[in-house]
Amino acid sequence: MKKVFVRGRICGASYDSESDYGSYIKNGAITPESRFRKELAGVNDNVELYINSEGGSVLAGCEMINALKDFRKSGKQLEITVGAMAFSMAANMVVMSGASKVKAYKNSKLMFHGCYTWTAGGADAHGDTKKFLDLINGDVIAALRSKGIKDCQAWFAEGRDHFISAQEAMALGIVDEIIDADDAPNPRLDKATSARMLAELGYDAAAFHYGEEEDPTPSAQENAQTPQHATTEPPPAPTPLPTTPTAQEPDYKAMYSALQSSSDKRVAALTAEITTLKTTNATLETELQGVKTSLSAEKAAHATTTASLDETNKLLAREKENHANIVGGAFAAATQPPATETEGKKGFERMLAAMKADSEGVKNGKNHTA
Repeated sequence: MKKVFVRGRICGASYDSESDYGSYIKNGAITPESRFRKELAGVNDNVELYINSEGGSVLAGCEMINALKDFRKSGKQLEITVGAMAFSMAANMVVMSGASKVKAYKNSKLMFHGCYTWTAGGADAHGDTKKFLDLINGDVIAALRSKGIKDCQAWFAEGRDHFISAQEAMALGIVDEIIDADDAPNPRLDKATSARMLAELGYDAAAFHYGEEEDPTPSAQENAQTPQHATTEPPPAPTPLPTTPTAQEPDYKAMYSALQSSSDKRVAALTAEITTLKTTNATLETELQGVKTSLSAEKAAHATTTASLDETNKLLAREKENHANIVGGAFAAATQPPATETEGKKGFERMLAAMKADSEGVKNGKNHTA
């Protein structure tokens, strides 16, 4: 059975980069959806999906679930093992992937809550976002109810984080098996060690329980059940906690700082690019306005030229008519009988009179029509 991992934060394909985020993927700080899909597609065996994730991108997680459903269509078996945590979208993967078996460790924790996002806009935009969130939450609630968990609506109330232990998850039908159920109980930490753990490693490592300090003197009943020689031996000293990360343990704070620095650089680069594009757009707008003004002037000049050309065409037509009259009159005078010649002369005289009138009209700035 091939083991495939979802570790750290679930994120989109934009983080699937060897140069920028390869070390974070390798060390288990993030799991990009695209990298997960590629790894799953290359498996030719049954799969054990090991989840140890605080959740992350809802849409990237939904794509992972789709990839798991596609894998199951091949007829191969899918099992899920929950590590220390399966929170938020990672918990959704546990209940929505259709695994044939879900296992968890005794110290595993699951957490369900409503998804959240940011909206920039007015009331309608926020209303659209609410509908989107309700659709996502509704899918998870439906998956939980299909397992017989009817009273899960309150888990997704505004601001709620609903944590459940592995034992509770098993009782609800989310988990099928507790891997280390028969192990001896974890030793209790004394109050001083617990306080030191909290001070040195922070809340992420301080998920422990201790009670009030008890009277170190054993009761009579305890004395009766304990060998006599054991009462004279001091209790073993607690194992010292490491003050610095071991060589095998990733330095998550440094990884987060590097990731934040890289993200800040990308935001700054995109901001600069947007500023450049805005400047270029303003320049193009100015140039476009100049072209529009020039085009308007060209159109006005074209209209003037067209009007002048129309007048020229009219004069040309008039000249052609006059020319035809001159040629016709002269030809008639030379070739026709006297009666016709007289008429030709009269026509020639009328033509000359019309030409003179046209000439006077042009001189005085008047336009004549044919």
